[in-house]
Amino acid sequence: MHTILIVEDDPVSAEVLSTYLEAHGYETRTARTGPEALQMYKTARPDLMLVDVQLPYRNGFEVTHEIRKMPEGRDVPVVLMSAVYTSAERGKAYAAKGLRAQDFLVKPFDLDTMLTRVRELLS
Repeated sequence: MHTILIVEDDPVSAEVLSTYLEAHGYETRTARTGPEALQMYKTARPDLMLVDVQLPYRNGFEVTHEIRKMPEGRDVPVVLMSAVYTSAERGKAYAAKGLRAQDFLVKPFDLDTMLTRVRELLS
């Protein structure tokens, strides 16, 4: 079973993502802040991360950058999510170039679309 680390400070959004992914056979862990995400990454060793850009204490870009600096974090798929950065193409280009994130989802997004992307990244 694949483990997904959901990094989302909004409790409702985190619960929706967690419930949906678990209903489709994934194990989930949830972090609410940037520092919590970094610590949880070290202990949970997720197979994929869904990371909100707007987070307390360290934003999603910083979290992704820190994960990429770890030898074991260089290849973990990361999908950034944002309601603030509303240009998907610009977000994808920035995420791919600067952070090596595999995708960028503009909130609100369709859960089925997110699930398809998760499945592709974990196959």
